[in-house]
Amino acid sequence: MRDSGCAEYSVISTDPPVFYLYHGRNFEPVYRLLRDSAAYFLFAFAGCKEDQTEIDRLRKYTSLHEKKFPGHKFIYLCNSSKELELLRENDLEASLINHNCFVDERIFTVRPDAEKLYDAVYDAQIARVKRHYLASGIESLALIMYLFYPGLKEPYVRDVIGRFERAHWFNKPYRKDYRVLTPEEVSGCLSQCRVGLCLSAVEGGMYASVQYMLCGLPVVSTRSNGGRDEFFDDRYVEIVDDDPEAVRKGVEDLIERNVPPELIRGETIKKITAHRERFTSLVEGIYRDHGTRRDFREEWDSIFFNKMLKLQKLDYAKRILTQKRDAL
Repeated sequence: MRDSGCAEYSVISTDPPVFYLYHGRNFEPVYRLLRDSAAYFLFAFAGCKEDQTEIDRLRKYTSLHEKKFPGHKFIYLCNSSKELELLRENDLEASLINHNCFVDERIFTVRPDAEKLYDAVYDAQIARVKRHYLASGIESLALIMYLFYPGLKEPYVRDVIGRFERAHWFNKPYRKDYRVLTPEEVSGCLSQCRVGLCLSAVEGGMYASVQYMLCGLPVVSTRSNGGRDEFFDDRYVEIVDDDPEAVRKGVEDLIERNVPPELIRGETIKKITAHRERFTSLVEGIYRDHGTRRDFREEWDSIFFNKMLKLQKLDYAKRILTQKRDAL
């Protein structure tokens, strides 16, 4: 990945320095600025780490960094119980805090008056890992798309566009005016649909899975690794085989079950709350270790935003850290 001077992160605290960020992004300028300081980096995983080879890389990366910057502590926030077990077995500090718990329930909500126009919706990047072909048996299908490099020239993208020419595209990747929808727009789109689809076999937590359920949609999912099932419930999630016919039947079954949207949303918020409580306790522990007399629970509303990760320049983090030092 080319160094653009940006990363997806948020600043939890400047005293002590605490950051929430995606593992694997370039954060070196901030590391160097804090080279002589105690600092905490809470890493979310964009992908799946349920593999010993991945864990070995993490352990090596962590060891090398902490030798270079002894005051820094890496804490990994796992999307699944299996990730947590593997990391702890390999002496890496970790907690089960699935990044889906940071989806904003104030944005993704049930809209009782919305007209249901489509049986199923798939909210996903156009990438092979997403296995769009598994939705090909659904006649009443809507798509929300995210299109990244190399874009329309990639064979898989062309295949998806051709395969689903009869589907409803909430944002059309083949149009010149294509754009990524805002979270508020996505929420509005989901309210027009009856069932959400999760069709990848391996990835991270998959934000869309929780967005569906916060909007009151039941979910059809294939079996998967990576952690999205941490928020699932058999009452409104059906796990199906990797087959278009199985996906279609799953959608029909969930529509027939007619689970109340408020129940789906309420149970999902309970699961989200448990993960957020662990996150809060983690930060409170850091505060206590540094004798910081602040209550993170009281700070939550001023810190929290959708997903808690924002693509922003590293200069922002450097600036507020420098300002804090200058004020001392």
